[in-house]
Amino acid sequence: MNTELTQTRAQIKSLHGTMQERIDAGEMTQVDPPLDHYFTDGLYGRRIYCPANITIVTKVHLSNHITIALKGTCTVVDENGVRKEVSAPGMWVTNAGAQRAIYCHDEVEWVTVHATNKETVPEVEFDIFADTFEEYVQRVSLLENKP
Repeated sequence: MNTELTQTRAQIKSLHGTMQERIDAGEMTQVDPPLDHYFTDGLYGRRIYCPANITIVTKVHLSNHITIALKGTCTVVDENGVRKEVSAPGMWVTNAGAQRAIYCHDEVEWVTVHATNKETVPEVEFDIFADTFEEYVQRVSLLENKP
């Protein structure tokens, strides 16, 4: 793994840890943006509604999927250290292993679409996310070595 990728992953992990410490200390308020969930033949979609002026650290994505920006503008720093402004409308493929730190400049709405045969949100979330990059590596390794 290249050094910049490793450093950026460490920075995102540190940001997440600092945010959690400040939430635990009562210095920050945790925001859980609302989600809408959609299920259909082998697909799961989720729409997130983020208020302005919040920072989000995403979980690590376990598989490739489609991402659609519906509303708003945000600054995104990905696990490769790439920083970009994302303004709706927009659409792209998010690759497995992706993790981002996102600052929402105004109200932001995104949709992601994932291939899955799971039928409940907890089952889907287990299939599409890892909490940490270390968990991602472990779970991908287990899947690759599965008979």
